[in-house]
Amino acid sequence: AVARLSKIFATARPGAVVIVTQVWAMEWVGEADTTGLRVIGMSHESYGYSRASHRYRWIKNHYKDLDHWLVLTEEDADQWAGDGMNNVGFLPNALSRLPAVPS
Repeated sequence: AVARLSKIFATARPGAVVIVTQVWAMEWVGEADTTGLRVIGMSHESYGYSRASHRYRWIKNHYKDLDHWLVLTEEDADQWAGDGMNNVGFLPNALSRLPAVPS
């Protein structure tokens, strides 16, 4: 599977971006050859929830060397940055309208 993924990535044009939307999928992407690609990871859970689960270790192991990784809130990004993840940013989910009180 990793060899197949590497072959797919090798066909990408210069400047291509790989967006990894799940923590578990990063294990496969991390093993593949991503030379010349920009890799962005995502997490859809809060820092606290990740910290209390087995995914915390996965995130720390597999996301630390990515070009960038995104969480849903600025607060979570700040907590991850405080935990040594210096490549973190935030991008909230798209909404059809803004709520009266933001989360």
